[in-house]
Amino acid sequence: MSKLGKLLGKPKDFIIGGETFTIHPLSVENDLELVLKMADPKDNGAALKEVIIRTIKKSVPDATEEELKGLPLRYFKEWKEAIEEVNGLSDNEEEEDVNKGQVS
Repeated sequence: MSKLGKLLGKPKDFIIGGETFTIHPLSVENDLELVLKMADPKDNGAALKEVIIRTIKKSVPDATEEELKGLPLRYFKEWKEAIEEVNGLSDNEEEEDVNKGQVS
């Protein structure tokens, strides 16, 4: 394995609505376009919805379309925060990562 192997994201367990879910990180190959759309105000909502659905499908492979469509919004924030954390997308982590990567 190359040096890049050390940078690959690792799944992490989160408790959402009292249930434990293993959240898998997004990948450049499958999800970069959606992450970029999340930065665009006109595409943000649809992109975020798709990221959450993809993440849930990966975490709960046997989830039905009916379950996904009926998921209450009260869990939206928990899913969003878990996805941000496992992918290092939160504002604080971005600043820390930028500072760590600086070479003097």
